[in-house]
Amino acid sequence: MESQLSIELTPAMLAMVPLVAAVLQMFKNLPLLETYKRYFPIAALALGIGAAYLQSFPNPILVGIVIGLTAAGSYDVLKGKTIEGTNEVAKV
Repeated sequence: MESQLSIELTPAMLAMVPLVAAVLQMFKNLPLLETYKRYFPIAALALGIGAAYLQSFPNPILVGIVIGLTAAGSYDVLKGKTIEGTNEVAKV
């Protein structure tokens, strides 16, 4: 018997990504947490899983992992982008 694991991402799930990213950015700017920056990817996963549980999404652990990884990765991708036509790095 084969079981197949699939996650259907809904707009509500994708709407959680910027919220998790905003909370992570807020944590990154706190001077008290400066020494713990290496643990922020784990915090992103925890926030994503927590958000998925609070919203009662199906498969909240898997959906939370997707939300957390997407939130952490989207910030890192945007952080290094340059403004088109200039040599300036975009401020995120």
